[in-house]
Amino acid sequence: MASAARLSSFVSLGIVLVVAGCGGGSGETDASTPGTDTSVDANADVGGACHADVDCNDGLFCNGDERCSAGACVAGTGPACSDEVACTRDFCSEDRRACVHQVPDADMDGHGDATCVDATGNPLGDDCADDDANRFPGNTETCDAMMHDEDCVMTTHGRVDSDSDGFEDVACCNGADCGTDCDDSNRSVSPMAIEVCDHLDDDCDGHVDEAVGVMVYPDADRDGYGNSAMMQVTQCGDTVGFSAIGGDCDDARVDRNPGQLEVCDMVDNDCDTSVDEDAGNVPWYVDADHDGYGDRRATALVQCMPPTGSYSLVGTDCDDTTSSRSPRVAEVCNAIDDDCNGIADFAIAPGDLEDDDRDGVADLGCGAPRGMDCNDRDPTALPGAPEICNGRDDDCDMHVDEDATSATFHRDADHDGYGDPGTAVIACFAPTDYVADASDCDDTAPMRHPGATETCNASDDDCDRRIDETPAASSCTIPGAIAACTVGICHQVGCQPGSSDCTIADGCETSSIANDAHCGDCTTVCDPMSQQCAQSSCEPGGLGAIAGVSTRDDVGTAIALTTFGTVIGGTYSGTGFGVGCGTHLDARGIAGIVSTRGSMGECTHVLAIDGSGDDVVTALTTDAADNVYVALTTTSPALSIGSIAVDAVAGQGGRDVVIAALDRTLVPMWARRYGGPFDDSVTDIVCDGSPDLWFVGAMRGPVAFTGSNQIPTTGSTDAVAVHLGPAGMFRGFANANTTGDDGALGVTLDVGSLYIVGSLAGPGMFGTRSVTSMGTDGFLWVVDRADAHTVSARAIGGAGTDVTTGVALSTDPMGAHLAIAGTFQGTLTVDTISVTSAGMSDGFVVGFDASASSAQWIVPFGGTTEDRLNDLIYAGHAFIAAGTFTGMASVGVTDAGVSASGLSDAVLVTVGTTGFPQPPSAFGGTGRDDALALAGLPANGLAYVAGDSTGDWVWVESSFLGKGGLDAFWLSFLVSGT
Repeated sequence: MASAARLSSFVSLGIVLVVAGCGGGSGETDASTPGTDTSVDANADVGGACHADVDCNDGLFCNGDERCSAGACVAGTGPACSDEVACTRDFCSEDRRACVHQVPDADMDGHGDATCVDATGNPLGDDCADDDANRFPGNTETCDAMMHDEDCVMTTHGRVDSDSDGFEDVACCNGADCGTDCDDSNRSVSPMAIEVCDHLDDDCDGHVDEAVGVMVYPDADRDGYGNSAMMQVTQCGDTVGFSAIGGDCDDARVDRNPGQLEVCDMVDNDCDTSVDEDAGNVPWYVDADHDGYGDRRATALVQCMPPTGSYSLVGTDCDDTTSSRSPRVAEVCNAIDDDCNGIADFAIAPGDLEDDDRDGVADLGCGAPRGMDCNDRDPTALPGAPEICNGRDDDCDMHVDEDATSATFHRDADHDGYGDPGTAVIACFAPTDYVADASDCDDTAPMRHPGATETCNASDDDCDRRIDETPAASSCTIPGAIAACTVGICHQVGCQPGSSDCTIADGCETSSIANDAHCGDCTTVCDPMSQQCAQSSCEPGGLGAIAGVSTRDDVGTAIALTTFGTVIGGTYSGTGFGVGCGTHLDARGIAGIVSTRGSMGECTHVLAIDGSGDDVVTALTTDAADNVYVALTTTSPALSIGSIAVDAVAGQGGRDVVIAALDRTLVPMWARRYGGPFDDSVTDIVCDGSPDLWFVGAMRGPVAFTGSNQIPTTGSTDAVAVHLGPAGMFRGFANANTTGDDGALGVTLDVGSLYIVGSLAGPGMFGTRSVTSMGTDGFLWVVDRADAHTVSARAIGGAGTDVTTGVALSTDPMGAHLAIAGTFQGTLTVDTISVTSAGMSDGFVVGFDASASSAQWIVPFGGTTEDRLNDLIYAGHAFIAAGTFTGMASVGVTDAGVSASGLSDAVLVTVGTTGFPQPPSAFGGTGRDDALALAGLPANGLAYVAGDSTGDWVWVESSFLGKGGLDAFWLSFLVSGT
């Protein structure tokens, strides 16, 4: 077993990264239900030579367990599958690796016959009609008057509610049970409506206008005034030919009634027995059809004398081209408003008018030749309408669904999108749980269907009638090994390049690329005094860390990986930084710097970022093309990165964020500046499928990006995650609006989510999620990558000052899926797990489950003074944290601890994904030393750290020679999570 974490020289670098898009990718393997093996000879091994029972196993469940007896294979005994029920078909299924008791399904609709019962009389199926393929539980009920039951529930009708009043159409029936809406084309008509006087059965109780009539007089001339000499009757107040107002002195002339103005015509117009008194100008309406009523749409002629020609004082004619339509005409059953009251309201029967759906076609009840509407409650049903697949006669030709498009559907019981070919139903629409596809080979297993990934499980996952063919072996999880699959059994046939099998158990668990104790194989050991392992070969050793030559402060703050080596980022001040690249760099203040290092640790390129203020590289990431993305903060009003100017613009000031893209030779491709009038910062950056990026940090609003795109904040500073597209263009953001100073410190991502950590100093909102802190707390914030909405958020901390600084995701199928690192004071409780710090502050690592919602373990690190952890990665099947400590510190509760050589030492803490910690590795000299940033690959044990130091120190075979002041360092190391 390799040591927990030990230093290896930088010249051991020589790594090829395999990444997808920007920042790498991940794969997924799904397990599925075992399937039928139709290609294996069930008795192939019976009688053959054997040494153990495993030599006789044919992998088939239904054959039982074969065994080895006296050097020969003996056949196994399959399971007895009878269930003692006469109506079921009993057999052993290799697909399900179990006995199956199949209930009859004569109509092949996927539902067993409910008449097949067990010994106690309980139905084994649920199909109420096994001779009807279009009748089974869960089928879509069709609205029809034929009373056909599609879903085996007699109280459902088809759920047709055309007027959306909450009541189903009375035309939809299922057996004797029908809907209750007697007019589904009129929202004001339903069983809950109030009866009004409108000649309709408004409340669907079978009665029309009950208890709502008034006493009225006959009004023969339809002028709105009744003949008081006639007997009153009970009618609706608006019934044509009746009026509640009497006093008409001539009920045969529309120009004589108490409401008419007196005109110059020698007639008593207003029925007061006087003639032409107070006569004046009135409107006269042209009466082209000579029916006594003027055209209401024509312009009236205003005068006292009757005009020459045919005119009327009453302009209520709705069609002045024919005398067959006027207020005096009786309504005819023809779907036309004959009496000009605004509606075709000839009553065929109580509550049934000539054109209830107002589609212009008379009700079939009007009779030939006008009555042609076969469904006068549905405006879409009329002669000439298109026939659609709905179980109704849409075109009124006495045929239902003729020429309507129908199709064959198949049951999809496992909801994988693929149907069982043995279950066919012809319908206009897909019934519930039915699809058009008919290619599923096992409709009980959602992971078995055409196109599924073949896994090692003795099953035909992709329905191609072969089992465990390529790529089934890719689902075998033998660490570092080349695996093969035979009838559901994974076995090792070799080791991946750079891995060796140095133990008895299966698995190539030992990395041999840069392992001095197992260099290239399990037996080669490099001389610890003069050699180290690089690319599986013992090579001459070299420095494990490289410092600047400045006598001022220099800090290594960021580190990332490329296919040719590493990229280092940080700050420098003073003069002389850049040695090794043949470059002499002089800083005007605090300057940023990015440097690339080759496979032997040599400097290949260097880029200084220097303005008149403070310029600090805070984070790095790379993509598949070895482009480098740099995140930095600046207080320089004018700043250039190579030939690209990123000067401050109106509204920016204080400290701003700069994101720059460089090629592998550190030549700038683009750079953008973001920020507002206050101090803003960036702390980490990650690629989201090239060329998109996310960066996280702290901003104080409003922070403008492009146009009206702004990030508002509620506290002094808020934690933010900002999404950038090509050339750094703003795509969107997520922010945490709390009442105090908050900031995001670390970020990582998987296929769907961002995982962000940081600190918050008060209650507030992460998107729509409320988070309450106990003081200054850390947090774990999960954001959806697609639209930046908050998936979950929680505070991590106790009563002291706490912060979360690093986050990493595991590819190990066993153990924690995600871990976060940080620093805490006092007692830290996450879910049901608590730890207490040994001193003023301690570091910690917490492991979470796959949903990132439940803590599985907490590992503390520290001693009796101040200790912290700054960053976290996953590499070599373990979580690795970097930080600093003073005095003596230990990890977990059983570790003997390590002692700092000076004021403080840098430290690496390794924790397996199940929460088992390795002894910490400390390095440093007589001054202050701090490990700030990490990078590594999940699949091997080679990782990298960057930081700063104030003195000389020696660790294992590598030495660090400080040049004065605070110097940057970076080095490589090996780690094992086992």
